[in-house]
Amino acid sequence: MPRQKISYDSRYEDHQLHNGNNGFIVNITQGYHDRLEYMVNKHNQVAVSHLDVTAPEGISPAQLTKAISGSLDSLKKKLKKEKTEAQIGWVLEATNSGAAEPKPHIHIGIIKNASKSQNGMGDALYLDKILAKRLGDPSRTGYVRCNPPDLERYDQQPEFNTKNNMAIKIRRNKPGADKQIDNTLNWLNYQSKLATKGFAPPRQREYGFTCLPKDDGKSIVQDNRHGGDQLRADDVQS
Repeated sequence: MPRQKISYDSRYEDHQLHNGNNGFIVNITQGYHDRLEYMVNKHNQVAVSHLDVTAPEGISPAQLTKAISGSLDSLKKKLKKEKTEAQIGWVLEATNSGAAEPKPHIHIGIIKNASKSQNGMGDALYLDKILAKRLGDPSRTGYVRCNPPDLERYDQQPEFNTKNNMAIKIRRNKPGADKQIDNTLNWLNYQSKLATKGFAPPRQREYGFTCLPKDDGKSIVQDNRHGGDQLRADDVQS
């Protein structure tokens, strides 16, 4: 089982990281890197979305991550039913604002087959409804939002991405694809920044990823409780 690794390097494998020298959790960077690589190798078009989840008052990190885990499980099953392949990661942030209980929020990265789905807006709306139910108040929504990327900074194939600006879309066989992949990883890698890690309660999960198919037909889910576990599974666990 891999231990949590911290790096201050400005590169990850062959990718230049914009803010790597500020410190990042390598396990999170690797989780997104491997899933982005898998999806780009398999699909000619890939859409990458970034969702934000804000916890209501009085919700602990443990309550929020449990609710998110079940909600993402539901989303994965919905996408599978729609024949939309996706790889998903989530990262907990709990900043130490001086309060007795740090206020948590969660980042979610969704990497999808763009020939089936162009952005994460529908995913955000679906997760918002499911999460409200799991948090005990179905009438109160607005916890989840889909964040647009900084297109000037991150979009290297703008001529192919004119439909909307709520995702970064990668066209594998078009000019600029390598740079687009590099910038997409940087966008996702924001979630691995060290400055907002380590404030969660002991043994609290801080990130998780959906399954990557293995050559032997089995799947693994990356999971972390400050140490790092790898669990064999066939659907989303986090």
